Amino acid sequence: MVFGARLVRFNRIEKARARVYLATSTRSKVPVVKAAHVLLSLFGLTALSACLNTTESGGPNSQIRVVNATGQVVNLFLDNQLAIDNSNQLNVSLIVTPPGTHTLGFRNADGVETPVSITTTPGGFSTVYGYTNGSGAIVAVAMDTTAVPPSGQAAVRVINVSHLLGDVDIYGSQPNGTPGTQFVTPFNYLTTSPFMLKSQGSWEVYTTAVGSSTRLRSTGAFSIEDRGRRTVFVIDSVGLAVFRILPN
Repeated sequence: MVFGARLVRFNRIEKARARVYLATSTRSKVPVVKAAHVLLSLFGLTALSACLNTTESGGPNSQIRVVNATGQVVNLFLDNQLAIDNSNQLNVSLIVTPPGTHTLGFRNADGVETPVSITTTPGGFSTVYGYTNGSGAIVAVAMDTTAVPPSGQAAVRVINVSHLLGDVDIYGSQPNGTPGTQFVTPFNYLTTSPFMLKSQGSWEVYTTAVGSSTRLRSTGAFSIEDRGRRTVFVIDSVGLAVFRILPN
């Protein structure tokens, strides 16, 4: 499946353009999951897990979410098989696959592929993002995971893959009247913050000018379940930086 978050109309589904192609040795055993482009609003991404299709194989599959921050159109290959075609900047793609060690490749229009190794677990989530470095080469990063938060709490981290964001402070808060807590400073390009722990329930992530308390841009409220985790990407859209919220 492909989650393309380029438009902002919630729950409109385009015709599927790709499949998740499994390695030849497993195609006879594991059903293939069709890919679909689901156009989600910024706030709709928090409900992403409720929109996932699953296979009907005996055991639980794993999920790899891929964020395209390369500024390029790329094809995504899993274990040398085409998984997602024509992933654009800002797209968040989902690949459902049996658990195990896999190689995910970002292949650009010139056929140059950047691989990264991922080990997935039954029913688990993995997050990978790609960006383009100063020499024009794609860099693929598999994000680490963290321990499950204690009962009654939830965890959020933020990552900056935006060239357009500029110098800002970034905060996490809950709508309880208390000031937000700053994730990390400075919040430069390619900075990944530690996970912030707060209560389960409603959260908000927002930016301010450096040293200011006035909100510049916000995710709006999004909900996190007990012991849940979220990664919030700040990523470039057309002319501005936007948020993408992914479960972990």
